[in-house]
Amino acid sequence: MVVEAYTPMGRPSAPFYKDPIFLSMAERYGVQVGHILLSWAVQHGTIPIPKSSNRDRAQQNLQVIKLSQEDMTVIDEYHKRPGMHRALAYIGMIEDGKLLGWTMEELGWSLNDEAYVTA
Repeated sequence: MVVEAYTPMGRPSAPFYKDPIFLSMAERYGVQVGHILLSWAVQHGTIPIPKSSNRDRAQQNLQVIKLSQEDMTVIDEYHKRPGMHRALAYIGMIEDGKLLGWTMEELGWSLNDEAYVTA
């Protein structure tokens, strides 16, 4: 069984496309942020299937690079940063202050008034 990555590059509004961490990483490797994301997925053994209606971009998406272990770890830990989990509240999974029956405290999360994880 092989895992396929659903929307491996996220939406164009995804935070990593403007994040200084990803921008500097892409600059160091001489590629776009999308190449960093695809390469990270491939190095984790998943099959990323990016969509592009642009022929040149679709061909560029085939060019994966070898990321350093340090960069892999940075990307692996990225989702743990405060403010990264608002999507859970956005899609309506939080009811009565609980996410799928768990309180934020039970999950080890603190949320601000805008439903962003703060710690």
